[in-house]
Amino acid sequence: MERLLLEQGSQEWHDLRAKYHRTASRTPIVLGLSPFQKKDNLARELKFGIKPYYNNAMKRGNELEPYVRELANKYFNDIFEPAVGINADFLASLDGINFDADTIIEIKVSEHTYNEVKNGRIPEHYKAQMLHQLYVFEAKKAYLVAYSEKNDEIAVSDAVLDDPVWFWNMLTSWKEFENFMSTYELEEEIEHTDTEWEMLACKLKDISDRKKELEAEEAEYKEALLSMANGVKSKGFGVSVYPTKKKSVDYKTLLAENKIDATPYTKESISWSVKVS
Repeated sequence: MERLLLEQGSQEWHDLRAKYHRTASRTPIVLGLSPFQKKDNLARELKFGIKPYYNNAMKRGNELEPYVRELANKYFNDIFEPAVGINADFLASLDGINFDADTIIEIKVSEHTYNEVKNGRIPEHYKAQMLHQLYVFEAKKAYLVAYSEKNDEIAVSDAVLDDPVWFWNMLTSWKEFENFMSTYELEEEIEHTDTEWEMLACKLKDISDRKKELEAEEAEYKEALLSMANGVKSKGFGVSVYPTKKKSVDYKTLLAENKIDATPYTKESISWSVKVS
């Protein structure tokens, strides 16, 4: 095992993850335990560079991690620090490991996970992540530390201990996944039939329909106020009517009149959108 002096989130750290793709956060996906990402998604990320969506909950978790680590320090009466390490072809980036290097903590900011841990349960995908970390750092035990913003407190799981049999299964699963990835090709389009997609799609369609109704109603009231103002700046009850001036450059005409070829200045990029039909 080699411990590296790298700051998590730095370019050097991202470069290392590209070189050592067998990371603790990806192992639950490879084992088919992750509720957030499937093997196909991971294959697209590693083989074609299509990165997963980084949601607000994950960003919030990163923001609160130092604070939660301090709460864990007080709970364990110990000092935990972030760490990055590799062991053979496996990489782990820890939220915290103590000075004796025998105990690891994995921090999650989630009301659901907090309630699970509070009730004595460790979600299987997080347990797999911690077992991977134990393998890399050759530590004795790991704890899941779940923080509730609502209660401003942590719940701490029972210890997860190293498991040589599980480690062997992890090695085998990664080899099987890499064989799968070697022949994986991008699908032109996927038709989702799973219940999770259905639930999210139905909720979005409902919100979209209600939004259209509200926007139509909003436009009607704005039109009525503009009519009442009759070209005079007006305000009352928190609503104002005022003129706005916009200026824009007609780049198409500018380039044509000056006989400038826009091709060298054209950049192509891909962004993802959600369309409700």
